[in-house]
Amino acid sequence: METQTQKQPETPARVALIANPNAGSASEALDALAESFPEVQVFWTEGPGHAERLGAELVADRIVACGGDGTLHEVVNGLMTRALEERPTLGLIPMGTGNDLARTLELPRDLSAALALAARGEHTTPLDVIEVTLSQGRVRHVVNAVNAGNAEHIAEVADSQTKQTWGVLAYVVGGAHALASLTCHTMTMRLDDAVLERDVLGVVLANGRTLGGGVIAAPDADPGDGLIDIIIVRAGDLAHIAQHSAQAALGAPLAGGLIERVRAREVHITASPLMGLRLDGEQERAQPFGARVVPGALRVVVGLTPALLSQRPPSPQDAERGDS
Repeated sequence: METQTQKQPETPARVALIANPNAGSASEALDALAESFPEVQVFWTEGPGHAERLGAELVADRIVACGGDGTLHEVVNGLMTRALEERPTLGLIPMGTGNDLARTLELPRDLSAALALAARGEHTTPLDVIEVTLSQGRVRHVVNAVNAGNAEHIAEVADSQTKQTWGVLAYVVGGAHALASLTCHTMTMRLDDAVLERDVLGVVLANGRTLGGGVIAAPDADPGDGLIDIIIVRAGDLAHIAQHSAQAALGAPLAGGLIERVRAREVHITASPLMGLRLDGEQERAQPFGARVVPGALRVVVGLTPALLSQRPPSPQDAERGDS
């Protein structure tokens, strides 16, 4: 197996693997691929934005994102610049701290199994994408979740050293340190057919079921149902907030008196003060924003045929692609 950093081969590889050399044990993954997957060509990323460019330009039947949330986010945004019928199937080898979309798709945690599935897995399914419109009309695409408000602050507190030390617990540790400095936001949320006004600590727009490395935010979310699952965390006293942090630490779904859940195809949010954002973990400055679901925007390799995804009937996008 060859590795490439810049120049694309004249004969496109059937599987193009976009790998972040700084995420987890990427070199170990590539060593395993070299032995058993000659149809895979590896493209190392060289800095911010490179995975997105590769996702937009590489010609292959399947493009595999190998790395953390940042690598996946870039690859997805590259793929979304292509016409629907020209988007390759997306595979994922999760090697970051959170790996939340991988949980929803029931991808194996064992490295060798994840490599085999990403390159040769036969089970694929349509995957919705959340299209986020930011200030000045800039558009980004999200496959797992948009975090607005204190969710962004908590993730910021869980710095890289904490993540390295605590792994999945990093976000909960960060949350505990952030309790004393949470900000209340007065929010106006415009949904498909309703307007909600709330004092909130934060909002999650979920496509997948977990965030922050396994915190169950939207247990019934189906990333193939054409809807955004919206979790509103209302402002409350410190005791209630601590209770929710404890639920998250124990792996229980976020629930209780401070949690409100709605679903919508489109949502627009303004708040005072403005809420900071994280799009699939990638930070954006505080600003008003809008989001809408793009049903079946990608086709993705899945593990054991996730139950909710398997119930979704073929979409018009599938028919346009010619998928069966």
